[in-house]
Amino acid sequence: MIGKDLHQLLAPKLLREKYKGPFSRFVKTGKGDSLGKSVELEGLHKDGHLINLELSLSSFALAGNQQSMAIIRDISSRKKAEAQRLELETQLRQKYKMEAVGVMAGGMAHNFNNNLSIILGNIELSKLKIDDQVEIADYLNNAKIAVLRSRDLIKQIMAYSRQNYPGKNLLQPAVVIDETLQLLLATIPSTINLQQNIGSESRAITINGDSSQIQECLINLCNNAVQAMDEVGDLTLSLSSAELLQQDIPIQYDAHPGRYVKVSVADTGCGMSAEVMEKIFDLFFTTKPVDQGTGVGLSTLQGIVKDHGGLIQIKSKLGEGTTFELYFPRENSTNNLSESPSGDERRPTGTERILFVDDEELVAALAEEMLTEMGYQVTTMTESSEALKLFAANADKFDLIITDQTMPNLTGKELIQAIRQICPDIPTIICTGYSTKVDEDEAKNFGANAFLMKPFDLTVMLQAVRQVLDE
Repeated sequence: MIGKDLHQLLAPKLLREKYKGPFSRFVKTGKGDSLGKSVELEGLHKDGHLINLELSLSSFALAGNQQSMAIIRDISSRKKAEAQRLELETQLRQKYKMEAVGVMAGGMAHNFNNNLSIILGNIELSKLKIDDQVEIADYLNNAKIAVLRSRDLIKQIMAYSRQNYPGKNLLQPAVVIDETLQLLLATIPSTINLQQNIGSESRAITINGDSSQIQECLINLCNNAVQAMDEVGDLTLSLSSAELLQQDIPIQYDAHPGRYVKVSVADTGCGMSAEVMEKIFDLFFTTKPVDQGTGVGLSTLQGIVKDHGGLIQIKSKLGEGTTFELYFPRENSTNNLSESPSGDERRPTGTERILFVDDEELVAALAEEMLTEMGYQVTTMTESSEALKLFAANADKFDLIITDQTMPNLTGKELIQAIRQICPDIPTIICTGYSTKVDEDEAKNFGANAFLMKPFDLTVMLQAVRQVLDE
């Protein structure tokens, strides 16, 4: 290397002239703008690719002569580590931000569901009063459908935003796709033609999975597809059965040959090159501009599918769109699939004495009227601590306690626990518009006989009341 031109060795061709002038002046005079400090610049690796360099210049006298020294370090690894650290810091900030948004969204969901409960309850009561006026009943029924759709949309939003997923159980991918489409219809541009391709024979097939995680995967892919199409094009979600042989399974997946369920997300966007497809699941790989996020989502998606014992295949060509195929092991059973109660089922009645507690006055008044209409004797309270005092003094005058969860002074859980200290056997039902503290499993753990998520229609509440009283 002795005798070689330093700039020929280290400087990229386009930058050689830019580097030569300042460096030559430094060698001749021992002076320069970069003297005494480290400067980062681009250099040339021996195999021709660009690398990050750090240049340190110094000038000193030796034996009466002015000498110059340059130290050049390859800092490519350090720059890569710094970029990864900054990326992780960005993700962490985003995580904290999303946690804060989640807390705020939870509070909004609680209040919103309370309002929906009031609207839904008044619709139900109105329908009871005007059964002979068919036209008005139709109007009210349309309003009820809109409320129930709003309720389901809130459920989907909150399920998607949760970080603590409920775990795997038997589910129908067709239902997850249906719910995802409802959520997407409210968020993607109207210029996207959103389509579903699910045959009748595919609707009953089941997998063992986490519906929230699978929905996260689908929304992630659909959002990417919308960007790839520049918000104009066709986006299709499909469901079918598939049989995979050993040679069909890429080596990076721990999947086994057999029967699978294939969920496909296809777009008519710009497509991907073979080079991009090779890197698409790398943790920090992205083709997006800096201000449009990173590729972390697809590596997370791959992790979710692997955790389900499945695999991902990609079909794409530049200019011809992209199809992501998610494969999940198929289950044979349809047992334990939850079914929604029909709104047409009969509404049970009764004459028992009920203490209803909710800090929202309109909800309490509405519940009193609805339950009274069905024959029950109802006492309502809007302060949980006062409700506890009332029960303590009149425990033998109540057959059932129904309480909201989120209340000042005593929460619904605390109220039930205190009441059980007085009367261990009294039936209890806990309700909530949204709570991170109480779900159906937790309600059973602390002794509630039933759990109701607001807003619930009259039939659902009456069935729960009758079931708890009859147990």
